[in-house]
Amino acid sequence: MLLTLWCILLVCGSPLVIGAPLRWFLNRRQPFDAAGWIEASFLGISATILVLQNLAYLNLPLYTTAPLIWLLALIGWIAMIHRRQLVPLLATFPIQLYGLAQLAYLVQGAGMLIVGAKYYMGRAWGDQYNYTVLAQFLSDEPFNLTLSEVGQRPYLVNALSLKDDRIGQSILHGFLTVSSGQAAKTLFEPTILLLPMLLVLALFSIATRLGMPRRAALVCGLLAGLLPSVASIHLESFLSQSLAVPLLLIFPVMLDTLAERPNWRYGLACGLIAAALTSIYTEFLAIQSGLVILILVGTGLWQRRWRQTAMLTIGVGLAPFVLNPFFIPGIMAIVLRIGLPALAALYPWAFTLEGFSRLWLGDRVSTPVLVWQIAIRAYTLAVTGLGMYGLARAVASQLGAAAEADPPPRAPVFAVSVLALALLPVLVILPGSDRPYQFYKLLLSFSPLFVIGLGYTLLELLPARPARAWALAVGFVLALVGVSSAAATLDMAIASTRLDQYSERYSAYYLLNADMRRLQDFAEGLHDRNIYFDQTDETWDTGFVNAWLSYFTRHNRIWLGNSHLSGTDVATIPEARDLLDLHALPTDILILTDRLRSEVPLPSQHSVIWSSDTYVLWQPDARAWLIPLAIDNPNGLEHAGLEPFYWIGPKPLSLRVIVRQAGQLVLTARFVPGPSLPGSSARRLLVTTDQGYRQTIALAGGEQQIGLPAEPGVLRVELQGLDQATVLQQPNGDTRTLLVGVQQLRIEQRPAP
Repeated sequence: MLLTLWCILLVCGSPLVIGAPLRWFLNRRQPFDAAGWIEASFLGISATILVLQNLAYLNLPLYTTAPLIWLLALIGWIAMIHRRQLVPLLATFPIQLYGLAQLAYLVQGAGMLIVGAKYYMGRAWGDQYNYTVLAQFLSDEPFNLTLSEVGQRPYLVNALSLKDDRIGQSILHGFLTVSSGQAAKTLFEPTILLLPMLLVLALFSIATRLGMPRRAALVCGLLAGLLPSVASIHLESFLSQSLAVPLLLIFPVMLDTLAERPNWRYGLACGLIAAALTSIYTEFLAIQSGLVILILVGTGLWQRRWRQTAMLTIGVGLAPFVLNPFFIPGIMAIVLRIGLPALAALYPWAFTLEGFSRLWLGDRVSTPVLVWQIAIRAYTLAVTGLGMYGLARAVASQLGAAAEADPPPRAPVFAVSVLALALLPVLVILPGSDRPYQFYKLLLSFSPLFVIGLGYTLLELLPARPARAWALAVGFVLALVGVSSAAATLDMAIASTRLDQYSERYSAYYLLNADMRRLQDFAEGLHDRNIYFDQTDETWDTGFVNAWLSYFTRHNRIWLGNSHLSGTDVATIPEARDLLDLHALPTDILILTDRLRSEVPLPSQHSVIWSSDTYVLWQPDARAWLIPLAIDNPNGLEHAGLEPFYWIGPKPLSLRVIVRQAGQLVLTARFVPGPSLPGSSARRLLVTTDQGYRQTIALAGGEQQIGLPAEPGVLRVELQGLDQATVLQQPNGDTRTLLVGVQQLRIEQRPAP
C-alpha cells in the first residue's frame, strides 16, 4: 500500500509542482488566481513532455534528463519564495476543487487501491503492454537504438516499432517511472488515472466559463470525473486518449482567455498545451486547429483585431511544429492514416442506444429483465437529451447576450466551441457508417460535456428563488446521476480485480493470480541470466502472457519459443530473429515451464531454481545430452492424479527438445486407447521429426517405448493419431477427437554406439 500511495502522490502532485512555477513565470512573475492553479497542472504536464521529448530525440534517455525537470521546478519555487510570493499564491489555491479531483481519481482507481499499483492492470488490453515497454525504453535506452542492437531483449521489439509514432504520453509515463524509482508497469495505472482528476479541473473550468455558479460547477466537474464512460477509457488501457481528453477540454477555456486578454505569454501557454496535445494524441490535431480558428479568428472578426488575431492564430497553430520539430514527420504520417476505417468490431454497440447507455451506466446496461431495459433506455434518452439541450441553451444564451448588449461583449464563440465538441461524433458518421470505432472514441471522449449541459438545463429550470420542493427535485436528479454513475464506475473498477475471465474485454486475470505475481517479483529481481520460455495463451495472437514475461525478465538474455509478443510476430522481423534461434542457446540456459500448459518431463540431471504451483524455472545439467523445451498439444493438457496427461487426435502433439549429442531418443509412456474409437484398444501412431524420421507405430495399450534417431540441434517430434474416430462427441459434450491418451511420459537419450 505504501508503494501505491507513493505513486499516487508523485503522479498527482508532480504536474502542480512543475507547472506552478511555469504559470507564475508566464504571469509576469506575479501571483495568479484559482484559474491559474488549474492551468498549472496542464502546463506542468505539457512542459515536461515537450522538454523531455526533444531531448529524447537527441539520444538522451529519460534517466539522464528527468532530473533537469525537477531542477528547473526547484529553481522556480526558490524564485517565488525569494520574491515573497509563495503565501499570496497559496492563498488562491482551489483546495476544494483539487480535493474533488482527487476523490474522482480514487473512486476511478478503486481497483488499483485493492490490488496495488505494482500488479493492477485495469482490463489489461494489449495497448498497456505497448505503452509500458515504450516508456521503459525511453527511460533506459537511447532513442537511436535499432532492432539490430536489441540482442536478446524481446521487450524492446514492440517499443522500437512504436518510437517514431506519438510518444508524448510515454515521455510523461517514463518521466514518472524514473522519478519514482519503479518499473514502468507499476506507474502505468497511476498515470492513466490522471484522466478523471484532470477532467474534474477541465469541466469545472468549462462550467464556470459558461456562467455556471461555482458550487454547481464543482458538482458537474465531479460528476463528469465519475462517469463510467471515463472508466471505460482508462480500464481499457488507452493512455494517449486518457491524457489527451482533459488537455483538449481545457484548451478552449485557455483560448477564450487568450482571446479576451491577448498577450504573448499566455499565447505561449496555449501553444504549450497545443504542442503537448499533438504529441500525445496527434489524431486530435484537426480538432484543436478547428478550436484555434473558431475561438481566436471568431473573436478577432468580432472585435476587428486583424493583425493581433493573425499573429495569435499563427503562433498557437504552429506551436506543435515549432515546439516539437523532430516530431513533424510523425505528425504527417499519423494525419495521413486518420481517415482509414479501423477496429470496427471494437465497439459493437457504437451505433446503438446501448452505446449511449454505457456512457452513464457502464456494464450495468446488460440485463435480461425487460423492465430494467426499458428504464435504462428511458434514463439514457433523458439525461443525454437534457445534456445536449443544455449545451445548445448555453450557445443561445451567449448569442442573446451579444445581441442585446451595447456595446456587445466578447464574441459568443466559447459556448459554440463546447457544443461543437459534443457534436463531433456525428460529423464522423455523416459520410457513412463505416467508422464505428472513431465515432465511439469521440463519444467517449466528449461525453463528460453532457454533464455540463445537464447541469445547465437544471439550473435554467430553477427560478431565481426556487421553492424548496423544486430545488429538492433538481438536487434529486443530480444525485441520481451521481450515485448511479459512481456505482457503475465502482462496479467496473472492482470487477477489474477479478481472477476469472468475466468478460471477453478482460485479460488481467492472466497476470493477477498469486503465482504470476510471485513470478513477476522473482523475475524482476533476476539479472544477467540466460532464460528460455515458450508461453502461449488463449488471446487473439497467443502472445499476451509471453510479452509480459519478456518484460518481467528484461534484465536478462531471453530466447523465445513463441514468436508472438502482444500483436507483434518476431518471426517476421529479420533483425530480431536471434530471439528465436534455439541453436544458439548457451549451456547455462534456464528454462521456464508453465505446468498448466506444457508440463515437460524434466531430465534426471537438472536443478530447480524457483517454482510455484504453475511455473518452474529449472536448469539442466551442463553435461546433459538432452534438454526438453516444450510440449504443444492441440487438445490441451490434463492431469491424471498428479501426472500430466495428453489426448492425441488427428492434430499432432508436438515435442521440442535440444539434442547435444547424436544418439537415439527414447520416448517412454503409458498409452491409453481414447473414447473416440470404442471397441478396440489397438491404435496407430505416426511419429515424425523435423530431421526426416517418419514411422507408424502400433500401440496395444500400456507402457511402451518409441526409439528414434536424433542428431545434435533443436529437434521437433510429432505424434499423430491415424485412426478414424467413430464418436464425435462425448457424453459430457466434449467435441475433441480423443484417440490416444499419453501418461507418464519420459524422455531420455542413448548415445550412438
